[in-house]
Amino acid sequence: DMPFSISAGVGFIALFGIAVLNGIVMIEHFKSMASRFTSLRELVTVGAAERLRPVLLTASAAALGFLPMALSGSAGAEVQRPLATVVVGGLISATLLTLVVLPVLYVLFNSRKTNTTVPLPNKGALVLLLVLAPLAFSWAQDTKELTLEEALTLAEKQNPLLQASQKRLESVQAMTGTAWNLGRTEVYHAQDQNDIAENGVFNRVWGIRQGLAFPSVYTTQKNYLKAGQRQEEARLELDVRALKKEVSRTFIQAQYWMELEKRFDYLDSLYVSFARAAARRLETGDATLLEKLMAESKKKEIGLRKSEAQSEKKKALIQLASVIQWEGEGEGELTISSKPVILVEVNSQEGHPGISWYEAGKQQALFQTRVEQQAFLPDVKVNLFRGTNLAAGSKIYPGFEVGLGIPLFFGAQSAKVKSSKSMQQQLDWEAVNFQSRLESQSRALQSTLAQQLSVIQYYETEGKQLGNQLREQAIRSFAEGEIDFIQYVQLIENSQSLDLQYLQAKRDYLLNQLELIYFTIS
Repeated sequence: DMPFSISAGVGFIALFGIAVLNGIVMIEHFKSMASRFTSLRELVTVGAAERLRPVLLTASAAALGFLPMALSGSAGAEVQRPLATVVVGGLISATLLTLVVLPVLYVLFNSRKTNTTVPLPNKGALVLLLVLAPLAFSWAQDTKELTLEEALTLAEKQNPLLQASQKRLESVQAMTGTAWNLGRTEVYHAQDQNDIAENGVFNRVWGIRQGLAFPSVYTTQKNYLKAGQRQEEARLELDVRALKKEVSRTFIQAQYWMELEKRFDYLDSLYVSFARAAARRLETGDATLLEKLMAESKKKEIGLRKSEAQSEKKKALIQLASVIQWEGEGEGELTISSKPVILVEVNSQEGHPGISWYEAGKQQALFQTRVEQQAFLPDVKVNLFRGTNLAAGSKIYPGFEVGLGIPLFFGAQSAKVKSSKSMQQQLDWEAVNFQSRLESQSRALQSTLAQQLSVIQYYETEGKQLGNQLREQAIRSFAEGEIDFIQYVQLIENSQSLDLQYLQAKRDYLLNQLELIYFTIS
């Protein structure tokens, strides 16, 4: 056992200084990075990783320097060993606390600082919490962020145009029951004074008459209506795809303007601080009036671009709310999630409803031609009747008639057949054109997506880090007087240009993915 001594106390004093210095360096590094991150957890994770090597070097240098004293057994070691043991052992635990516990405490206390507005006495805070808790819970529910998947689900349930398409399909489905339409059955009564029965009195005749088309006509009509139903089902699927494309496009645009607003908000705060600094420098004579005016001009420019982003975001949200039929008063204000949208890539040609629409249209035109051709076939006429009279000795005289309705004039019907065949050929050519457009646009979009993906990958691997370094170096160098105002603005604008190009490339990439996934007929 090693008793506490004066030399151990001196070791504790040295240890406290090193530990506090490492903590200050860590916290100041977190503060310098605050403008680069929106997430506190991400800031702390990246900042702790960046300060890992400096903290370890500081601690290991001091610990290795005291290690010979801690292991010494020569004369005077009784005085040196407590000092060195305290420093070496304390640096090990202090380093772990600095790298692990300190970042956790930073997140904890900064979160509390963010959520706290006005300090209240304990009793007042408790009463206010009890009063406002239900309202806060309701507000949290009302401001739930809408994801893209939830927006698509709402649109499919509530969009009026899609509801109209579904009703149109139900109407076509109901029409398939009209294929076996036999026409009206005729019931009649007749009397002919020339029709004298055996008892010398004329007969009164009651009968039923029915006209029928040639039997094969009904089957062809059924096939024609079934093809129309399949075409309407494909059309409904196309309407669903068009709706999903519109919802996704509007959602992505809204997210883009949200991100742009955040970037301009940061730049706005940066130029506001810079304008204040320029005004102070002008007062002290360190800057010219031109520098101050340019600073004010840049601050105003960024403010206008921020307002534009806010306006475009609001417009996109209004459009999205209209498409998904969002009830503002009943469901709260529409807010969308900032989580990046990930679209599932699919083969735009395989099973495309546009191809199904044309195939069903071609089948319908084929059966339409057959229906017109079968109009040349004769109609069947059937008549069943019976005659009698009310005089004494009357008898019942049953009978029937069967006949054919033969078309004698073919000119008009031949024109209809020719028109149907032309319609069939027209749909054949349109189907070929659609398939060609589908393939060419798919190849073009895939080429564009590959180019845009390379831009995104460059930013995520190199451009983002380069932009952050440019921005930090510009701020630091201008504050230390190493660069002038013009150089500062150029560096900030270069950094800003990298960020904006990345946001635009990411938006265009997602929009082109939508075109590839939801390609529809014009």
